[in-house]
Amino acid sequence: MISGRTEYYAILGNPIEQALSPIIQNAAFEARGRDAVFLGCRVEPGELEQAVQGARALHFSGLAVTMPFKREIIPLLDRISPKAKALDAVNVVAVEEGRFCGYNTDGDGFVQDLRARGISLEGGEVLLFGAGGAGRGIALSLLEAGVKKLYICNLYEYEARGVMEMLEGCGYDGAEYIPFKPEAVRAVCDNVCLIANTTCLGMGERPSPHVDLVPWEDLDQEIVFADIVHKPLKTQLLRKAEERGHRIVTGDGMLLHQGILAYRLLTGEEAPERSMREKLDQWLAMEQGG
Repeated sequence: MISGRTEYYAILGNPIEQALSPIIQNAAFEARGRDAVFLGCRVEPGELEQAVQGARALHFSGLAVTMPFKREIIPLLDRISPKAKALDAVNVVAVEEGRFCGYNTDGDGFVQDLRARGISLEGGEVLLFGAGGAGRGIALSLLEAGVKKLYICNLYEYEARGVMEMLEGCGYDGAEYIPFKPEAVRAVCDNVCLIANTTCLGMGERPSPHVDLVPWEDLDQEIVFADIVHKPLKTQLLRKAEERGHRIVTGDGMLLHQGILAYRLLTGEEAPERSMREKLDQWLAMEQGG
């Protein structure tokens, strides 16, 4: 029951209907018996500053941020973490002693999911499709986790070069650009332990052209395939990999572990992972007609 003592949290974005943070975080609040509510708030273009000022004035206890405001919100905050600064993007705003502090959990959620599944990263080589916002975060977290070599395959070279410059600025020189061509992908697949899609390719009805870049006939069966898309859970890339006998990692795990990390930042408490997992599974099953 919402009362005068209830803590308010919200995710800011546009559109906001697809955001799953309210589903996951409200399940966590309920499991912990916390008098709190997590709202989804659509913010119109040009109104982000007003929205953040409103959250301050109304004493919100924390925020999440989704597209298209992950970069735009930065100058409106009191402090941002070194990782958020390097990535030039914030997706969690914790209120710490009255100050709005920005963090980025995109890549760490991906890596934590791999670790939870027992997938080893240290010393390995990884092929990433994509150099957008999610790809930047995942690239940095993978290198922080001990990945030795990172191949970034992207349609536009300048985007990949931008990610590499960011990584070099963080002290990592283990990234290499790979053209969006079958022969370029084939040349590195003998060495990788993980191939991951960090783009929206394969979401809904969108095509998955990167599927045709992978030399399926020549791949080591031990290569793991991952995708950050969660609708559908099994994208064209993952269906193809599963048919070929590869282990696959669906996008729901990254969602869950982002939520766990966000909960810790927002509340200072350990997250009730099981309750969050159960609610996420229920919601995704309903969304996908399962």
